[in-house]
Amino acid sequence: TPSRFCEIGDASKPAAEMWCVDAQHLANQMSGFEVDVAYLDPPYNQHAYSSNYHVLNALTLWDQVDLPTPDTKGFKSGIDRAWRKERPSPYNSSKYAKEAYETLLETINARFILTSYSTDGNISATDLLQANLKRGRVTLLTQDVPRYRVSKQRQSERARVLEFIVITDTHAKSGPPIRQLLGQLYHFAELGGVDTSGVSTQLALW
Repeated sequence: TPSRFCEIGDASKPAAEMWCVDAQHLANQMSGFEVDVAYLDPPYNQHAYSSNYHVLNALTLWDQVDLPTPDTKGFKSGIDRAWRKERPSPYNSSKYAKEAYETLLETINARFILTSYSTDGNISATDLLQANLKRGRVTLLTQDVPRYRVSKQRQSERARVLEFIVITDTHAKSGPPIRQLLGQLYHFAELGGVDTSGVSTQLALW
């Protein structure tokens, strides 16, 4: 059955705009004026978002890529190789993630900058928080969740991780220091039964 699209919202109100571009490129283009909120949700680890959204990508681009048959080795998922291997993000690399994030954060012109991340990510909690403290006052929201596994057969000693949102008010310059913020992460990680070794080693107090 063909999909049906309908108009949503009040046509008299200002229309929203959408872009399909690199986040850093967009931040560069919009640096001349301030927006209210910027929300960042970069990949945490080596798993690229593009492979998760390959169906939506294919529908949007309508590139009609020829895919191998399901029994072809390495193509069991039916995901185009380009989305898995040829379009990596610097955030998928522990070598480049920190620099990419710091550059993006420095470029964004917004009153509030929200970043969703995980204690299991390529960027350490210390580096992430320090980068945001350079922009303004930082507060945290946290939620412990099951650790991502490629398959049920691949067990992990760390069953749960702590996901958190860093909220940075760029108009306020005074707030909790890095030590206190890391202490909050450690505290909530313990409450949620999350492995705290990755957080505690960054905090001399513990």
